[in-house]
Amino acid sequence: MRVYCFQATTRRWVFYTEPQPARAHIDETMPVGWVGKFWRRLQRTYVASLTYVQTSPRLFWIWVRKLLKYLERFIHPTEALMRFLLDAETVEIHFPSDANQAEVERQWQKLLHRCSRRHGRGIIVNLLFLPLTAAATLLPGPNVFVGWNGLRLYGHVMARRGAGRALAEQIPLTFIRQSSLARSSQDVAKLTFEEAVCLEKTLEIEGLVEYLQRLKLI
Repeated sequence: MRVYCFQATTRRWVFYTEPQPARAHIDETMPVGWVGKFWRRLQRTYVASLTYVQTSPRLFWIWVRKLLKYLERFIHPTEALMRFLLDAETVEIHFPSDANQAEVERQWQKLLHRCSRRHGRGIIVNLLFLPLTAAATLLPGPNVFVGWNGLRLYGHVMARRGAGRALAEQIPLTFIRQSSLARSSQDVAKLTFEEAVCLEKTLEIEGLVEYLQRLKLI
């Protein structure tokens, strides 16, 4: 797994990896009891829903696909990176050739800790909303409320576990200097849209500009 790192502002570092196809992570290590039973049921529901959303030609699932695409804008952009870490066998962090590697490592650790806390809070919120959204099953039509809440709970759990896996140093980590990521000191405080587009083309990666826009950095 390749992660690109660079400074967007004097105080803000960005870590980005290209979008990957959504995959259902099947966890076989959950304990027995109601927690494990609940989690396995959530995983099975997610796997079935993901299959239908990605492949079904039925009008309903096409509508769901579009709805989820719209709702993605309300998900924090770094969540995908944390989820990818759950399945990553290795991580290569490409960083500016003129940057201090120790600082890059420190910023990476800060990101992991920050995301772990954020998704921990998200898990609590979505668990608290489960009874409320479950009550919406009494309403006619597809239960979008409980479906979305379940998807967000699943996403938070997977992202937090991905961050935890990286924090526990369970993934081999390599830092690689890359000159194309270097920015002159006078430009660090003002990343422009044009510069972001140029960087996306130079690195030949997709989605960087949109990612920076969602982070409100350009």
